[in-house]
Amino acid sequence: FANPQAAVTSASFSETGAYTLRLTVNDSQLSGTDDVVITVNQGTINRPPTVNAGPDQSFTFPVNSIDLNAVVTDDGQPAGGVLSYAWTVVSGPGNVIFANSHATSTSAVFSSPGTYVLRIVASDSQLSGSDDLVVVVNPEIVNQPPTANAGMDQTATINGNLVANAGNEAQ
Repeated sequence: FANPQAAVTSASFSETGAYTLRLTVNDSQLSGTDDVVITVNQGTINRPPTVNAGPDQSFTFPVNSIDLNAVVTDDGQPAGGVLSYAWTVVSGPGNVIFANSHATSTSAVFSSPGTYVLRIVASDSQLSGSDDLVVVVNPEIVNQPPTANAGMDQTATINGNLVANAGNEAQ
C-alpha cells in the first residue's frame, strides 16, 4: 500500500492471483470492516522486453561487416506502448557503423581488428531489457611466399657414387 493509514490509497501487486483486501475503520469506540477481492491478471503486469542479441560472431578482414539478428519479445504492456530498439557499442578498439541502429535486424561495419562487445536495448516505453554479443574481428592474413628447404649442402666427387645421368652408367 502507498499509505495504509489513508482513507484513499493505492496497492501494487507483483504476481498474478486473487487478493482480498480488508478495510478497517475505527471511531475509538466501535470498528467496522469491509473486504474487496482484487484479481490481478497476467496482462495487467508490465514486464520488461526479453532480448536475445544472437550468437557471438567472428570473421577475418578483409570482410568488415556482419549481419545482426536480435529477437525481442514483449508482453504487450503498457497498453499503447511502442517497442523501440537501439544497438550500441559497449567496447572495442575501433569504430562500428550500424546500417540501422534502431532495428532488431541490421548490419554492422567494423573499422579495425579486435574484440568488440555490442549491445541491443529494447524498451516498451516503461521498462527495458538488453543483451550483449561479442564480435571478434581477426586481422587480415597477409600472403607470404612459401618456404623451401633443399636440405644441407653436400660435397660429391665426379663419378664417385653420384649418378649423373641415370641409365647411362656404362658409356
